[in-house]
Amino acid sequence: MLARFWLSLFGVGYLKPGPGTWGSIAATLLWWHSLSSFGMWPQLLFFFIFTIVSTWICQNFLYDSGLGDESWIVVDEFSAMLFIMAFLPRDVFLVLLALLMFRLFDIRKPWLVGFVDRKIHGGVGVMLDDMMAALFVLAIILPLVQVIPEDLVLSVYGLLQQAG
Repeated sequence: MLARFWLSLFGVGYLKPGPGTWGSIAATLLWWHSLSSFGMWPQLLFFFIFTIVSTWICQNFLYDSGLGDESWIVVDEFSAMLFIMAFLPRDVFLVLLALLMFRLFDIRKPWLVGFVDRKIHGGVGVMLDDMMAALFVLAIILPLVQVIPEDLVLSVYGLLQQAG
């Protein structure tokens, strides 16, 4: 029962429709409201601890239950989004773009994401396909971070306060 609670991200995985999207949103909100105030290394430490614990719980749960990667298991999406966010500045445009791209890659499962999803099973497989999707997102977004001016979206819409 505790394993289901953890793997469903304290019940988030039972939200419909799209439990994986809800898990991704939960990670994004947690990051935006608390973790983003920490540097990259503390965020990555939190991610690694969370991911190791979640993989272990998932591996044992799947072995004991005989189940597979059930839709209500959303710690994998949560973990992958934490990983992505650790590398991003606190920018609404980039965060929303990362969230949308991650969901696209997680749902469509292109190339290596789909390969991992089909070939690697158990707790490691559940977590690893989402990490592959996260790497795809970072491969696209990190170069954008380097070329998009800071606060571009806010300044275009006149939402930045004018220095007086």
